[in-house]
Amino acid sequence: MFKARLIFGKNILKFFFTLAFLVPFSSVLGVNDSLRLINNLRLGVDMHYGTVLPHHASIEYALESNIGGLEITLTTDAYGRSHWDELYRYPRMGAGYLINSLGNRQVFGTANSLFLFIDFPLSTKQRKFLAGYQINFGISYIDKLYNVVENPFNLAISTGLNFYACFRMNAKYLIDQKNELSAGFGFSHFSNGKVVSPNLGINTGTFTLGYRYMISHPRYTKISEDKFFLHKKHFGEVIFSGGIKSDDQVTGKPYFISTLICDYNYFFSRKYAVGLGTDLFYDPTIGPNMVVQKGGDYSTRDLFQCGVHGALFAKYGRLYAIGNIGAYLYASYTKYARIYTRIGLRYEINRHILLNLSLKAHYAIADYVEWGVGYRL
Repeated sequence: MFKARLIFGKNILKFFFTLAFLVPFSSVLGVNDSLRLINNLRLGVDMHYGTVLPHHASIEYALESNIGGLEITLTTDAYGRSHWDELYRYPRMGAGYLINSLGNRQVFGTANSLFLFIDFPLSTKQRKFLAGYQINFGISYIDKLYNVVENPFNLAISTGLNFYACFRMNAKYLIDQKNELSAGFGFSHFSNGKVVSPNLGINTGTFTLGYRYMISHPRYTKISEDKFFLHKKHFGEVIFSGGIKSDDQVTGKPYFISTLICDYNYFFSRKYAVGLGTDLFYDPTIGPNMVVQKGGDYSTRDLFQCGVHGALFAKYGRLYAIGNIGAYLYASYTKYARIYTRIGLRYEINRHILLNLSLKAHYAIADYVEWGVGYRL
């Protein structure tokens, strides 16, 4: 158990610091060196208020109150660093810290999250009122864990270190050149990717009210590049991923799982693509769960699952955000559902080689984290 947690902690830290170089701050995405990295630096403070969204009866049973939180962010504008900034209407990006309660201090504790984020505006025009959407991705430390003796009601979180992700719709009102107010509504997820179980994860929905102050000299340089080469419209990808998954409700052991993904994707614009693909899953936790649920025995064949999925992609330089929804065509046993989802990131090392980091889930319940490498045809 301790070894699995240690491996998970090392992997998630590696990912977080790697991601810091992959987001559009990095010169690998086409930063124009004639411009400073920091552009219109803002300090922001947001108050959160909302609720845990119970996706399982055990979580609903343990909830005692609504949740609140405090968020502090540093933000810089993406004006003029690459043609991708122009395509995405010059987004804001930055880093932040969030501390928030989770509905029951004694059972679920408090979450302390460090994250990177990107805030996409819905319009390029400078107005008093601006609307957009924001994506946060980082790590979170939660101070109350599942313990069979001391905390048996916490079936949501069993490791201190967890993934944190958030999607938020927001609106901003510009008081003047340096001051602005903001409001929004967002959904967040906390989970360790089932490296250690139990791991139902925690989902929250919160309203936010905030204030931002520009601490640097205002600067609004924009570059519009005439030449922009469209990515090839049709391409295929083969990706092999591995990871660690445990299910201590049955065995208490960590298992190595793997996934083989074959995708066909079509870019219908410079930024977005759709696709179809197949998945071949190998999951040794299926066997013990199958025996407990159905009795009898299991064979090696029962540990494999095969499915098909539809895909959506959003491209920003060499970085891709991905979303899949799929269904099993072959599965001897499914613990939660025959429908599965996948969200994550892919990064192009070069024209053919890419890295993959994604989370496979069944509805709101995380299954496992996929760490992989792929080849683009």
